[in-house]
Amino acid sequence: MNLSKLRWSVLCCIPFAAGCPFTVPPPDDSCPLTEIERDFIEEIVEKVFGDALFVAQMTHDLERAYALTLIGVDEGSLGIAFLVEGCSQATTFEPTCDSGGLPPGEDVPEFWQTHDRCGQFACEAENIGIARVYLTTQPHTDPDDRHAFSYEITAPAGTITYDPNPRVDWQIDQTDPQELVVEADLSQAITIDLASGDSLDLSFSGEVTLSKTVDDVLSGRMDLSFSGLGDGPVQAAVELAANGDIIGTIKAGNRTIAALGGSLARAPHFQWDQNCP
Repeated sequence: MNLSKLRWSVLCCIPFAAGCPFTVPPPDDSCPLTEIERDFIEEIVEKVFGDALFVAQMTHDLERAYALTLIGVDEGSLGIAFLVEGCSQATTFEPTCDSGGLPPGEDVPEFWQTHDRCGQFACEAENIGIARVYLTTQPHTDPDDRHAFSYEITAPAGTITYDPNPRVDWQIDQTDPQELVVEADLSQAITIDLASGDSLDLSFSGEVTLSKTVDDVLSGRMDLSFSGLGDGPVQAAVELAANGDIIGTIKAGNRTIAALGGSLARAPHFQWDQNCP
């Protein structure tokens, strides 16, 4: 599965025109982010929100979706597990990793010869479950054995390091039979050492909450904060309305430097201010 093909569709409109759900920020006299930083922010927002959409869309009854997509490469962990029964009380199941279940002689892609995809399911309480997905450097397999996780990228050339290794715990709340609620702490510590000698801190903190009705109507919000970019924290906010429209902003301090708009099916459209071409 191509993880870059997320569940969005572009909502084309002319900014400031009637009916357009987003507007272009007014120009300022400088751009607080480099082109590479802007590209990575777009990628992170698309992939992280796309992961959340996948989990909310594909979780039904005893079907538990999970997702964690890496930046800079088309790799990650995305799938659906089928549970024997729902959550009735607090319990934690044994984690599993791809490397432990491969048949002898199985052809393994180069990336996953040194890295691993792992998951663990748990119940916090009756009707409240956790779909934990995490990626490791082999031979690590325990979800609490946190460690540095690195890999090479080519565009731009460099090395990305998650430290600690990437992990997301998707909380799936089915307490209300009329509405499924998915929540997650999305925080990741990410640095990129470019072949040019420069280094980027793309670490972010944030959270997402999405709800889905029995009629499969989705709505919710994601907020991310990048503390290592620009002169102050860079904030990304994305909202999904019940009609399927997606709008959002990227802010550097108090200044809005980009707007985004879209709808469910393909990647969103980012419109940066005139000094961030």
